[in-house]
Amino acid sequence: MEGNCYLLNPELKTWLDSEQFERHAQVGQRLEAAGQWVEAAVEYNLAKDLYRGDFLEEDLYEDWTSLPREHLRNIYLDLADRLSDYYLQQGEYSAAIALCQKLLAQDNCHEQAHRRLMQCYQIQGQRRLVMRQYEFLVQTLKTELDVSPSEETQTLYEKIMGSHRSLVPAH
Repeated sequence: MEGNCYLLNPELKTWLDSEQFERHAQVGQRLEAAGQWVEAAVEYNLAKDLYRGDFLEEDLYEDWTSLPREHLRNIYLDLADRLSDYYLQQGEYSAAIALCQKLLAQDNCHEQAHRRLMQCYQIQGQRRLVMRQYEFLVQTLKTELDVSPSEETQTLYEKIMGSHRSLVPAH
């Protein structure tokens, strides 16, 4: 005890998941910037596995927890977005879908994750799931933000649905 404060022994070795999470995410970003995507994906996955939900979510109403909570959530959303795009590009559709769903559990208005899901479902021949995802996005954006999907999302949806219709023989 020093004054009226308790201090940790500076010689004590501590391990904090939040610090390791940030470290892996930062290493992943550096590797990605250097064009080393395979190595970056490894680091992003290590960070993703450390993220177990919001920082100190049991203390939602403590003022001091809100900034670190938001900071860590934003890092997670960014790396999940990058990693799910990597999985899509690598043809690992199940991994991309699983990660997009986790991303949407944190931010259900994340349009890029919805678009990526629609692309994965299209590639897998799941037209019904493309439609369901788009309808869910439209409803979510309307309810949460009172907006419509972006032009990019609408164009993607029309392209996917139009490409399917063009496969149907004309009578």
